[in-house]
Amino acid sequence: MDVFTTEEQQLEVIKKWWRTNGSSVLIGAALGLAAIAGWKYYQQNELNKAVNASDAYEAVIKLADDAGKRSEFKQQAEALVSEHQGTAYAQFGQLYLAREAVRDNDLARAASLLQAVVNKPEHEAIGHVATLRLARVKLAQGESDAALKLVDISKEKAGAYAGAYALVRGDVLTALNRTAEANAAYQDAAAEQSVAAQDPALAMKLDASALPALATETAK
Repeated sequence: MDVFTTEEQQLEVIKKWWRTNGSSVLIGAALGLAAIAGWKYYQQNELNKAVNASDAYEAVIKLADDAGKRSEFKQQAEALVSEHQGTAYAQFGQLYLAREAVRDNDLARAASLLQAVVNKPEHEAIGHVATLRLARVKLAQGESDAALKLVDISKEKAGAYAGAYALVRGDVLTALNRTAEANAAYQDAAAEQSVAAQDPALAMKLDASALPALATETAK
């Protein structure tokens, strides 16, 4: 490193450096300030979009269970999905629209809406809910093997939804006449009190799936 003996020498070096690099420094500073302003604008814009999406979602759920306003509900849900794509709110809208499609016996549309969420969920929980519903739709369409593939996952991967997966898996295995496996799945589901409460018929499913095994044991 050079050692400057006088302040004048130092000042002259600084002047020369500035003449050479000053414009780029100013541009860099301007870009830096613009970036800060742009980031603040981006944050505010994202906040505004989130608030708007939340408001749109609130409007949808207020209509969701009003049988007399199904048409208005569908319009609001469609708007939520189309205007707020890439958000969890939009995917909730897709779940609602899938439910309505099932009510209209349009299983193909329901499957399409749910598959879109399953392919790229905005949140892990939304992905699990969509997967479970899609499995039920596939089962209703007679695509039992496809339904089983959706719910045949480990407890670790299912996490808090392990019991719900076990319940649907039991229904699918029953449809496939794999009663012993269905019974094991129902037992896993019954171990989760919250799941048992959601399906009052679970006890009967357990008994029914146990009968073939009992018959086999008796025959021995």
